[in-house]
Amino acid sequence: MAPQNDDSESMQVQDLPLAKLKKDEPKENESRDETISEGSIDRIPVRLWVMHGAVMFGREFCYAMETALVTPVLLQIGLPEQYYSLTWFLSPILGLIFTPLIGSASDRCTLRWGRRRPFILGLCVGVLLGVALFLNGSVIGLAIGDVPENQTIGIVLTVLGVVVLDFCADATEGPIRAYLLDVADNEEQDMALNIHAFSAELLRLCLCHLLTWFSIIAEAVFYTDFMGQVIFEGDPKALSNSTELHQYNAGVQMGCWGLVIYAATAAVCSALLQKYLDNYDLSIKIIYILGTLGFSIGTAVMFIFPNVYVSMIMISTMGIVSMSISYCPYALLGQYHEMKEYIHHSPGNSKRGFGIDCAILSCQVYISQILVASALGAVVDFVSTVRVIPLVASIGSFLGFLTAAFLVIYPEVPDENKEEPKRQVAPDAAITNGVDPEKPLVLKLSPKGQTAVPPEVESESAV
Repeated sequence: MAPQNDDSESMQVQDLPLAKLKKDEPKENESRDETISEGSIDRIPVRLWVMHGAVMFGREFCYAMETALVTPVLLQIGLPEQYYSLTWFLSPILGLIFTPLIGSASDRCTLRWGRRRPFILGLCVGVLLGVALFLNGSVIGLAIGDVPENQTIGIVLTVLGVVVLDFCADATEGPIRAYLLDVADNEEQDMALNIHAFSAELLRLCLCHLLTWFSIIAEAVFYTDFMGQVIFEGDPKALSNSTELHQYNAGVQMGCWGLVIYAATAAVCSALLQKYLDNYDLSIKIIYILGTLGFSIGTAVMFIFPNVYVSMIMISTMGIVSMSISYCPYALLGQYHEMKEYIHHSPGNSKRGFGIDCAILSCQVYISQILVASALGAVVDFVSTVRVIPLVASIGSFLGFLTAAFLVIYPEVPDENKEEPKRQVAPDAAITNGVDPEKPLVLKLSPKGQTAVPPEVESESAV
């Protein structure tokens, strides 16, 4: 995050009698606790962490409901089975078009709220609208002319709700990740504001992200349907009050509990990850490999032994890979922004922040959804069973494991950066002439002897 001129602790500039350091550009009117200096993660107010956690909780709650109920709802209101996978095709198309634009716009946003929060708020409103249409599309359709045997309006409204919900939930990923990188970055971030090219590091990372997300989406979207049709041997299109329909609904309910196990596993793994990162030298590569390989093994076992106990236990491996894919790509992205060979791809004085790179990573989610929507429906129709879904997810995750192990570039962190001792400053010399020696001094003299502030410390909105 760029240093803020309106934060007295972010950067110190020595006062000179010859000239007064003054910026012509208007300063951002942000509160002190919302302007976070670089490398100051310990000083981030608890209120901001709570607000960020609330956004993530609401987003993930809606995501979980969508994942568990979309396929059963679409099948039960009468959408032909050969078309329901294509529902997931519309949202990624919108995402590929608009997500990079959202990321770029958030990098350049100058609103008083900050760069990221206006986009997060707008997309969260879209999530709520999508949830309302998705859950009530059939009811609205019946109220305005549909009949139970032909719910055309209900199908259209439900599909529209799914598209809006899925697009907005996915699109919030970029601004949320960029927000975290903004407020919790280290003192080398200023050098990373002028990346322009799609580097080899980012390209390989995106490939691994694509493969891993393909396997996660394939398993998550079809998991409750897999439980209902394969494990409980039900039929979503059976007659009302029939044994087959009751069995299918029981399987969907059990699948929802399986997704609870997945979410709980992801939460526990995230907590353990933080503990081990603080106490052990646990590398990003190890976390990435363990997550992708574990999910590949878990879904393979689910395919070979299709029973309720195995399926409920093995779905926990999706929590492990979700933890790794939520941490590793963005941690690597932060390290890439510290590499001179990475930032030197940018010509001229153009600036580009974390927002656009996070958007590029988010686009891999959309591409994976397109692959799932266009390919898995045909695969299920060809084999006439959704039992093949865990096998497809296992293959995708194994390819992600190979990519994480052999293609993704992991920058070497110098030993002096891992544990750099702080300089000892005598108490009486701690502050001299109002300048703290622990703070970097920003001062440049022009050829005419006038003081100037480098362009990289221009005032920006914090988040």
